[in-house]
Parts: sequence; structure tokens; C-alpha cells
Amino acid sequence: MGASADFPDWLIGIVDRQKLTRDRTLQHIKDSLTTNIAEAPTFLTGIEALVASHTYWEAQFGCLEACAIILPILAAEGGLDSDRSELWKDVIVKNLDSDESRVRRASAQCAGALVKLCGLDCYSFFRDLAVAKLKVFMVREEQPCEDGSDMMNGVEGEGAESPSSGGGTGISTSEMVLHDTAGWRALESYMACLQEIMKTAASSFEVGSEEGRGEDEELLQLVSEATEHKNRFVREMSHHVLTSTLSIYKGDLLASLAHRLATMAARGLSDNWSQVRMSASVLVRCLCQALSEANLKSLLPVLLPPMCLNRYYIAEGVRLYSQETWKLVFGDRGRHFVSEHLDDVISFYMQQAEAENHAVREATCACVTELVTKIDKAVLNQHVPTLLELLLTCFDDDSWPVRDSACVAIGFFVEAFPEQCAGSVDEILDNLYHNLTDNIPSVREGAAVSLKKFAAAYPDRVDDIFVELSSGLASVSQQPDNSTENDSMEKGPATYSVVKQRHDNDISAHENQTMYSCGSLAPKMKRGTPRREKNKHPDTGGCSGHSFKRPGQPWEMTDGFVLLLAEMSSLDSIRPRIDQSIVLLFSKVFQYRNFTHHPKLFTTCYKSLANLFTNMGKMFTKRCLEMFLDGLFYGLNLDNKLAQCAAEDCFVVIAKIIGPNILKGRVENFDSRYLDKLRFIH
Repeated sequence: MGASADFPDWLIGIVDRQKLTRDRTLQHIKDSLTTNIAEAPTFLTGIEALVASHTYWEAQFGCLEACAIILPILAAEGGLDSDRSELWKDVIVKNLDSDESRVRRASAQCAGALVKLCGLDCYSFFRDLAVAKLKVFMVREEQPCEDGSDMMNGVEGEGAESPSSGGGTGISTSEMVLHDTAGWRALESYMACLQEIMKTAASSFEVGSEEGRGEDEELLQLVSEATEHKNRFVREMSHHVLTSTLSIYKGDLLASLAHRLATMAARGLSDNWSQVRMSASVLVRCLCQALSEANLKSLLPVLLPPMCLNRYYIAEGVRLYSQETWKLVFGDRGRHFVSEHLDDVISFYMQQAEAENHAVREATCACVTELVTKIDKAVLNQHVPTLLELLLTCFDDDSWPVRDSACVAIGFFVEAFPEQCAGSVDEILDNLYHNLTDNIPSVREGAAVSLKKFAAAYPDRVDDIFVELSSGLASVSQQPDNSTENDSMEKGPATYSVVKQRHDNDISAHENQTMYSCGSLAPKMKRGTPRREKNKHPDTGGCSGHSFKRPGQPWEMTDGFVLLLAEMSSLDSIRPRIDQSIVLLFSKVFQYRNFTHHPKLFTTCYKSLANLFTNMGKMFTKRCLEMFLDGLFYGLNLDNKLAQCAAEDCFVVIAKIIGPNILKGRVENFDSRYLDKLRFIH
């Protein structure tokens, strides 16, 4: 087609370098075709002329986008002649190898539209092309150039490690270039092309016949290799292709392939990258819905464990999608299926507790909590030692969310299986104390709740707990004036849930060091140190070495034990043990106002005091109130709004317990000047 082709002048905007102009032209095309689809051939003629005469990527991208809109309309208007079909095949094939990812993706979409228009022959053309390319790029030899830059056809080297970065990892330069985050554009693009043509073919004609089984096997083998590829984008796209495959292969053919598909999907459900997990989750839902109940049941040993875990995965999209899939597939029979396949589930959890990804370890601990609270004890009983070992390992994890999750789980564990846990009570108690004095507030809160359950399960250890409680409440007396919430730590946001020390920013510590992209190859956060040392696993250093975990400061220790006192007061068997001596120690905490973070400690104290008075009742509150009045009124005058609100809320609770008039009378007897500050009490 020549430049003099007959088409509207405004259509030239489709090759403009500015995105806004191209978008407006695309919208104009859509609006015009909505009112008059007969203009589609004219528009396509103009697009053909423009795509041939404008070679820069913005023009190619705009033309491909327009083509993807026009071709489906032509399918209903009589189709496309062979010459024009070949023209667009050439355009698509050329742009599938473009340097621009948006052009490659648009080419894949355009291939799908052309298959819809031209039928099975066109599908076979693109399928064979994609398979041939996948074969080439899946097994190619890496040939980086001398300066370390990428000379391999179809590989983008963004984020690749420089050969001069040094790291001493023993990885060859070519492997460094082809690491997990480099964009394998050829593989990704042709996988996207397969996805689009399969999706189109499924709704247009039959391609999944038994006669084509040999070709199916070849394609499935390549996609199976792609699910294990080192590049996450390729792995992600491979699951999208498999999802499209489900719409083609149906009935007995799908049933015969189901186990292979389930194995590949389960691999993706356990991937280190959330995007891959998400694409695999979509595949799993489609597979479960496509199979009969009998066929699905045979796949549960493979699919059920990762499906179960992903309902607690940290990435919200994966988590919510997995929860919805669980409801759709299992309904209200989830407990039954988990109990039926409990050996497989627990074996999978044990593997995931050793995962490099700390988010996976956190989700595993949450899943163990679910098992303890939802599965029949008689069924779970034989697995208690295994699960207890898992939790104790996670107790000493570098990542505080993992420690927190393990601590919460162990509380439910000792509550449900006190006899089976009796042999490990000392280790459990030691770990609970460790978490109770952690520098992370939520970890301390979880430890307080779990210690309460521990005390209820093992009454003979209550005396020891109260000795620690007395000592912990007095720890704040040792707090120096120059407190900081994370002493000697970096003030910015935490990285990988582990707060970094200031010395990490020392220039000498970072010169001539190994560089990483996206953290995917960075040293992973290690699991429980004592057990690693016992098994002779050395500390590998990196951003998450155990040297970066600091003990809690004295005020943080007291904070944890204040939380514990409030929790213990909720147990009927413990309340008589909370006497004047313990309360006096608690009240003395408000005397220590010399350190920077005392408002944070006092905030916890006000909230815990309200819980303590509520649990202990009216007589106890009347008897002990005056010990705390000075500290409570100090909170009302603090500049810290959280502390102010907590102190006000505590007064409100006290007024409900003993009555507002009695409260005001007690305050007047204590110091009449404080009465004006209680105007919010009615």
C-alpha cells in the first residue's frame, strides 16, 4: 500500500509519538465503528499504509492496537483476503521480536485477533512459530560480550549483575546476566502469543482433537519447561498459557492431562514471586472448575496443600483470590478434605517452613494455627511433634512477622495439646519470654496472649511466670535517659521486615560489593539460628544476619510484661495471685519519665490498666485506684495524642466499673485540682 491510500486524515494520529494523541485516535476508531462498521475495511487500509511507512516503535504500537480493534469486526463482515492476511502475519512476526515490550504484547494480541478472522490455518502458523521460537530460546547458549553487556538475541539485561561487582559467588558471567529478573523478551513474547491464539481458538473452532495429540505433547513439554524457567516473567506467562490450554482441551483429553497440569500449577503456587503465584492460582481455579469431582479428587494430594497455604500468603491479591477459590471448589467441606489429606498437607508445611521467602514461612505458621483450631484433635494428635518442631524453629526467625506468627501458633498449640508439649515446656517458655521482650510491639502483644494460654495449660509454672513478671515490671528502672525506639538502627522503613543497623550505611561496607536487582538474589533472611547452628548451618551474613536482631530495651521489656499482667488477669485461676505487691510494681512504672519513649510505654500501661480493672472487678478497682491516679492524669497532659486518648479511655472504663460519682469523689480526695480534667466523664 502506498502513502496515497484513501483513508481519513485524522487516522494519521495513530502513528503519533505522543500517547495521548494515539489514544484519542483509537477512541475515534472505536466510536466510528460503533455507528458504522462498514468503515472497518477503509480504516484497515489506512493502518496498513501507515504501518509500512512508519517504523519507529510508537507507530508500530499504535497500528497494532488499531488492528486488534478492527480485525474482529472484519470477521463478521466477510473476513480478509489472503494477501492482506499474509501482510499482517509479517507485521506481527516482525514485532514479536521488537525491543519494546508494549509492541511485543500488542503483537500477541493482534495475533489472537487474526486467528479469529482467518481460522485454523492461521492458528497453526502462529502455534508452529511460537513452538519453534520456544525451542530455540529455551536451550540457547549464553554468549555475553566482553564488557559483560548482553549480546544474546532476545534478552534484555536490565538489572543484570556487572562482572566487576565481585561477590565471589562462583556464578559465571552469563548466568549473572541471565538471572531471575532479567527480561527474557523472546520467551515471554511468544508465550503471550500462544496464550492469545489459544484463547481465541477456544471460542472459535476445535483444535484439541486426539489427532493433534502429538503436537499437543510437544507444546505441553515446552510450557512445562517454562514453568521451571529461571526468569519469573516466563514462569508467570507459562501459567497463563496453561490456563488458555484448559479452554481447548476438554472432556477425556483434559482428564488425561490433568495430573501434569496440576503438577505444574502446584509448582507455581509455591513460587518465590507473587506474580507467578497469582497466575498459577488462576490456572488452579480454572482446572478445578473444568474437572469432574472424581477427577479432581485424585489431584488433591498435589493441589490441596499449596492451595491451603496461599489463603494466608502476604500478597493480598494472591490471598483473597485463593480464599475465593477455596470457597468455590470446596464449599463447606474444606475441613473434611484437609483431614483426609493431612499427611500431604503437613509434609508440605514442613517444606515451606524451610523456604527462603520469609513471607512463606509466616504463612506456614498461620496455617499451623488453623490446623490446631479447626481440625479434630484426634486426627491431628500424631502430627503434634512434627508441627511443634516446625514452630520452635520459626520462633527464632530473622523476620519478626514469622516470629510473631509462630508465637501465636504455639499459644494455641499448648492450649490444645498440653500433654504432648510437656517435654518442650522449658524451650517454649524461654521463647515466649524472648518474644515478650522483643523490640517489635506486635510481637510482644502476641507473646503476652500465648503466655496466658501457657499459664492456663501448665498451672505448675505460674509461680515461675510471676517471678519473671515482677522482674519485668521493674526493668524500666534501668532505662537510660537517651532511649530510642530502635537504638543504633536505621531510621528509615524496615527492609524485608528486619531493621538495619546504621553501620550498614558505612561506605566502606558497600564498596566493591555484589549488586542485586529487586532483592530477588539478595541474601535471604535466615531461619531459626540455634537449630541452624545445631545442624552446622553457618551464618551467611547479608542484610539479614542475626547480628541485626537486638534485645529489647528495658522499657520495652516492661511494656511486654505490662501486657502479660493484663492478659493473666483474664484467667479465673490467676486472679487471686494478682496482689498488692504486683499492682504496686505496675503503678511505679509511671514514675519513670526520664526517657524519650515513655509515652509509648504509658500508652500500653493505660490500655492494660483498663483491661486489668475490668477483669479484676469493682472492689479491686476501688482498692487500687489511687496508686494510678497521678500517672493517669499525667497522660491527660501529654503531647502524645495516643497516650492522651488511652488515658481518657481508661478513665471512662473506671467510671463504668465504680460509677462516675465515686470516681470523681476519689479524685477530689486525692487532689481536687484534677477534677477539672474529668469533664469528659458524665
